[in-house]
Amino acid sequence: MRISVWYHLSQLPFVHKWVCLMPDTHAGKGMPIGGVFAAKDVVIPNAVGTNIGCGMVFTAANVKVADIREIQTGNGTIIQSVIGDLMRGEDTELMEAVEEGYYQIGTLGGNHFIELQEDEEGYLCIMIHSGGKNLGVGICEHFNT
Repeated sequence: MRISVWYHLSQLPFVHKWVCLMPDTHAGKGMPIGGVFAAKDVVIPNAVGTNIGCGMVFTAANVKVADIREIQTGNGTIIQSVIGDLMRGEDTELMEAVEEGYYQIGTLGGNHFIELQEDEEGYLCIMIHSGGKNLGVGICEHFNT
């Protein structure tokens, strides 16, 4: 990513004081991904981008890693039952959205992740990098058309 892109962004009349680069900065559509700036008197959906809500969070749990055991989970039959009930309905737009979402449930996509970590004292820590997925695309398209 060229520094000139960031320089030109910093010169826009609505940019208030700073343009910041985050560690995951890379080329995006218009606004580079991983960039942050404060805007004055305007809302710019593409400055947020299609991944609205993208961010990172880290939290330490009061659980010792040594105390965690593997727990087997079901094979998804409950969620399949709920989806099946919805898909028998009349609303085709809802059914299309549910069908599309069904294959995305539980995924993070892109460079997003959930990471379990252990701190120096043996406690569980969780780091998550996530975003809005298709919801952000819809919001961005709505306000840009």
